[in-house]
Amino acid sequence: KLIPSLNPRSDIKIYIIDDFSRREAMSEVVLDAMIEAMEDKDFRRELSYYIKPSTTRSPVGMPGSTINIPLPLSYVASTVIRNLNTGRFQRKQDEPLLKKFTPLFIIIATEDDSPEAWIETGRIYERIALESARRNISTHPMAAAIQIGNFYKELQRLLETSYRPQMFFRMGFAKTQPPHSPRLTPTDVCDMKI
Repeated sequence: KLIPSLNPRSDIKIYIIDDFSRREAMSEVVLDAMIEAMEDKDFRRELSYYIKPSTTRSPVGMPGSTINIPLPLSYVASTVIRNLNTGRFQRKQDEPLLKKFTPLFIIIATEDDSPEAWIETGRIYERIALESARRNISTHPMAAAIQIGNFYKELQRLLETSYRPQMFFRMGFAKTQPPHSPRLTPTDVCDMKI
């Protein structure tokens, strides 16, 4: 009931996927898209810049601990990701998480594929994520099936819609919470010289 109430627009649809067979089919799409994303050397190079050792104090990036990389490996993870396609290894880790332990997939789709639609999608996701967090429900965006190649078309087919998927995330109660990564302060983000 909560999620649909957070969407005031008729040109945006929120799909809640809770049945096993569709979640399993969508998991395959997401996992295949993640492998294809990791085949791109430029993407891996950019991603590797943001992967940090678990002990980092850097406010930019993802400490290894937030993505289940053991402490010793977190010191070399950036180099490994930059130089090796870890997509198939990641798939082995993510497949059971998606297929067995995630009760809901949520897809926000828009009638048109425009910058305005992207912004509205972000606003709706923001509302959902904040309301979910208030209820101790975790959300986890997974962008590959939306952004890489034509995987979004496979999501459209599975959803039986002409609307363009713009946001894919999983939702549920987490058994454990990863430690928070260091953050930029609002001043760091909004510091404007006038």
